[in-house]
Amino acid sequence: MITSYFGPRSGLGLALRQFPRQAHQRIGLLGLGAGSIAAYGKPGDYLRIYEIDPAVRDLAYQPFSYLATSAAKIEVVMGDGRLSMEREAPQQLDFLIMDAFTSDAVPVHLLSREAFAIYQRHLKPDGVILVNISNRYLNLRPVIENAVRTIGFQAHHIECEDGVGGEDDDDQGVWWLYGNTWMVLSKNEEFMSRPALRHAASPPAPANTIPLWTDDYSSMFRVLH
Repeated sequence: MITSYFGPRSGLGLALRQFPRQAHQRIGLLGLGAGSIAAYGKPGDYLRIYEIDPAVRDLAYQPFSYLATSAAKIEVVMGDGRLSMEREAPQQLDFLIMDAFTSDAVPVHLLSREAFAIYQRHLKPDGVILVNISNRYLNLRPVIENAVRTIGFQAHHIECEDGVGGEDDDDQGVWWLYGNTWMVLSKNEEFMSRPALRHAASPPAPANTIPLWTDDYSSMFRVLH
């Protein structure tokens, strides 16, 4: 069962199901949480997870069981995700999923221009970055749109209401799926133009007046709801 922010009609669920290569996907994940995303793993997939907190890793194995029961091959890399990726050889990822921004303690060093240049180095040329920006206090959409513009990516902003699941759910919705907001980012024009993604995407945002975040500049006050 896919729970929380990760339902089939979320930006994450849509992107994973619409991607042209469905077999032997290589997926990176910044932020482990309970490990729910591992439920999307298929036989032959590889999931590389970056997590800084050993307590979170331990909880993801017990009492949660998403990692243990996933069909994908899973490796957990302990330490700061950005620093780990800076040191590594390119991972040739189909997807990089970022799930570290739902609290009120946002790791801003993961959202700078320099950070996105690192992420691009680890993606295949047609790969996709998925960012969970569900947050009751902060609007991170302009921050991400600014950053990916510097590396030539297109962006879809996809919101999903509470209880909205997949095609098999009844009309009453499902209590275990939260309202969520994802950014879908890629240079892959064929993928980004797929009807399921275009129809789910929000209209273009008003003119963006938020300055580009870099390693030398960020301002939480400018993105408060």
